Amino acid sequence: MPNHASHLTAALRTHHPWILLIACISFMLYLIQACTMFISWYADVLMIAVLIAFLIMPKYPQQGIWAALCLLMASAYMPFPTPPVSSALMVLLIATLGAVGTYDALIAAPLALIAIICNPYRANYVRPLDGWQLAGAAMLVLGAAAVGTMFRQIRLRRQAEKQHAKDMERLRVARLLHDNVANGITRALLLMDSGVTDGAQLHDELTQALTDAHSIIGTLENGEDRMSEPVSDDIATSVEHMEHQLAQAGFDGELLANTASLHLSRAPEELLRSILKETTTNMLKHANPEYPYIISLYAAGGNVVFRITDTPKNTVPGPSHQYGRSSGLARHQQQIERIGGTVTISDDHNLFSATYTLPTRAPQ
Repeated sequence: MPNHASHLTAALRTHHPWILLIACISFMLYLIQACTMFISWYADVLMIAVLIAFLIMPKYPQQGIWAALCLLMASAYMPFPTPPVSSALMVLLIATLGAVGTYDALIAAPLALIAIICNPYRANYVRPLDGWQLAGAAMLVLGAAAVGTMFRQIRLRRQAEKQHAKDMERLRVARLLHDNVANGITRALLLMDSGVTDGAQLHDELTQALTDAHSIIGTLENGEDRMSEPVSDDIATSVEHMEHQLAQAGFDGELLANTASLHLSRAPEELLRSILKETTTNMLKHANPEYPYIISLYAAGGNVVFRITDTPKNTVPGPSHQYGRSSGLARHQQQIERIGGTVTISDDHNLFSATYTLPTRAPQ
């Protein structure tokens, strides 16, 4: 059976809930004064049309505001009395229009000001505005347009900030899925492809990937605003895991790391751990274990330098492995440059070399 309540709720839902309050106030003020001014049937029709325009404002803000404004401006040229609150309501509607429209208030403000000025000359029951009153009316109308536009800019800025926060969190989720889950599964697949029968290492890789996946899923299901990072090892332990995984896959080389001299703040440390994991996976996928590698990690001049040199399996440019999307290197380069670091990559003479330089402390 159709849910009529849900359809009614959807029909009454407004894009800008605060406009509902403005529409109600405008409706009540205009109605109270209009009820005491029964002059002629065409005057009553005009007043009823204004009230209807106020009623459609919450659902269709721009159309309702423009309709009410046009009717109020038209009433200013009529030869019969209109509710005195009409001028004040025009100022309020212009401010509201500036908050929901782009250039609408710039068009509506001069038109409303002309109507307010011309009304006394068309209706004998209103005294014309003097110089001070004219200046005050101009300041009110133009000020209302400026205030409405300012509120719109504030609202758009807040929306942009919220959207940016959502985009950054989505990118962080993608990074965690790639670095902690996808890379772990990839390393397990590479172990199986290489014929390595180390069941304990294979079990550890898959268990860690599953644990990280459960952590990410649990956070998303709980609806937390920000997802916590999965628990990771320190830099020294990450380096040991890297060396052990490469040795298990048949690689031989030198890994020179002075982890005791590394003193990083949280963000660079998390990024360096991610780079170590990504490098291990990339070497397992792309590097030739028949040739030695050279890896160094040290502190120099307030930065941490991580350098790797190996020999690729495939010397032809282009993808060389079926696993992965090869997006981790580009993403890490963007993250490093964002915190003031540098990345230098070269691939010539059958040698691949990459140097990552990270500041020990991320800029505030």
